[in-house]
Amino acid sequence: MAYVERQVGLCAQLCVGRNEINQKIVSEILPYEVAFWGASSSVATNKIRTAFVRVLRCAYVDVADNYPFLENIKLSVSWNDLDSPMHDITEPTKSLTGQKMPHFLELRDFIYNYIKDNQVVIAKEEQKNILSMEVLILASTIISFG
Repeated sequence: MAYVERQVGLCAQLCVGRNEINQKIVSEILPYEVAFWGASSSVATNKIRTAFVRVLRCAYVDVADNYPFLENIKLSVSWNDLDSPMHDITEPTKSLTGQKMPHFLELRDFIYNYIKDNQVVIAKEEQKNILSMEVLILASTIISFG
């Protein structure tokens, strides 16, 4: 199992920093469906699940088309510029930046259910706490992209 965990972890590390070439290669090796299954699997160990959550974040969420929308907020806006619609609520996979995240709903439900089922942090469950931290980092990354 250590081999699988390290291979999946390596795939995630290759994608860090929005490395588009490696993201394409990793998405061929570990398609989204496989990465999501590994992250949400109840039979996998917490170490392996943590590695799969990192792959989801680095290869499928933190990608070139997304950018943190909070960095581009204007603190003052002219009233004349407010006639355009803010955000299309009927399209839940479209971010405030206009980019599409096709797996958003599935990731949202995964994060919500994980946090709902793991509300207590026990110090001696180190691997579970590391997994929880990685899920929260994934949530933070998704939120920062709007």
